Amino acid sequence: MDKNPKVASTQGVPNLLIVAIDLTPVWWGLNNSEDFNVFHCIDAVLSYSNLHMMLSPLNEVAIFGVTEKVAFLFPNFEDPDNSESNLPLEGQYKVLSQMNESVRQKAVKLMSSSSSLNSSVIFSGAVIRALCYYMRRCRELQPTFALPDGDDADLGDSNSNLDHFSVLTDKLRCRILVVRAAEDNPSQ
Repeated sequence: MDKNPKVASTQGVPNLLIVAIDLTPVWWGLNNSEDFNVFHCIDAVLSYSNLHMMLSPLNEVAIFGVTEKVAFLFPNFEDPDNSESNLPLEGQYKVLSQMNESVRQKAVKLMSSSSSLNSSVIFSGAVIRALCYYMRRCRELQPTFALPDGDDADLGDSNSNLDHFSVLTDKLRCRILVVRAAEDNPSQ
């Protein structure tokens, strides 16, 4: 018998970690220090995300970059066929290596494309986008079934129909982490 029933009951449940990172170039430029800069922040988020992915093969990660707009850094929806990395893996798990490379490249691209001179950012769009992504993943993991038509379809007497409903009861647990560097915006 397992001594920790909470761990045993959550082993088969997928967990989704959604991270929104503040990549406001003006704030990072004004407050840049050797001890803490945007690249240290990205590395810390990637380390945390890697640990989350390694806890279970069912775990998933989505990472958003937030400037004046919100963009996916991972997973890569723009070019899903080009998932092969040109960098040597050096003993790293391939998925983690691809995630790290994608997030770093897209974060630099997003910050360099930002033209806003505002040092604060509104995270409400990132939270809404994170919730929408969570709902999308729930729908993808919980497909709907067409039940049989007609008089011969008696759902109460058949145990085989319960197998169809077990897929519908699977859950996806989600956590949203907001990594914020800029000051609070009073409009939030």
